[in-house]
Amino acid sequence: MIVISLLNRKGGAGKTTASVNLAAIFAHLYNKRVLLADIDPQANATTYLNKFISKDEISVYDVICKDTPIKEAIIDTDIENLKLIPSNVNLDNADTQLMMLPTAKEFVLKKKLRELENDFDYIFIDCPPARNNLTTNALTASHYTILPCEATEYGIDSIFAMTEFISNVQADVNDNLKVAGILFTKRENTTAQRYYIEQFKANLDSYHFFDTEIRKTTVVEKSLAEHSPLIVYGKREEVTNDYIKVAEELERIIKGEV
Repeated sequence: MIVISLLNRKGGAGKTTASVNLAAIFAHLYNKRVLLADIDPQANATTYLNKFISKDEISVYDVICKDTPIKEAIIDTDIENLKLIPSNVNLDNADTQLMMLPTAKEFVLKKKLRELENDFDYIFIDCPPARNNLTTNALTASHYTILPCEATEYGIDSIFAMTEFISNVQADVNDNLKVAGILFTKRENTTAQRYYIEQFKANLDSYHFFDTEIRKTTVVEKSLAEHSPLIVYGKREEVTNDYIKVAEELERIIKGEV
């Protein structure tokens, strides 16, 4: 079982879109047993998959903060082989509650995911856009992390902040964590974007950058509006092929071929 977290401190960088679509591709196209864990209080991954969890229903909050067995929180999605641990508004309180734990607050999610070792091939975690205890829990539980980002000045600042955060987690609680790569999203091939991509690569030359960049297109917004991942909503769309290429490269990274 391989655990992969996707994170960025900046909202709107395509983190959730990448989380849902990569998970859907591994499940639908590669026939892998996949779980998507939505640990973002905004619950955008949950909404993308057309699941709406009220505050009274079991969510990832109950797993992390109330010691609910993790298998009780897993629900089906409309995508074959793809399961979901949904998020809801209760998760707003999780960071504070984790902070109050006397010991091992970084390991709560990891201990829960261990119960699923024989149930899934891949677990994708959609992290909150913050450097907090929830994100630390995700990184502590992960084998790999992906950093989706836009090629902008704000994007560079955000990625620098996240790489520092990741380094701290690697040093303190998870020395097996690897950065699979930085993934450029919402690519428009403008002069400004090309400049910022050069700046990214010059200043983060020790990091891997995915060969494929995710193009900016209204197809993604339509997919979100229809609550249908791209591999189902638009199999033949160019942006869907972008994500398939990223998934293929991610698989090679995991196998040690990149």
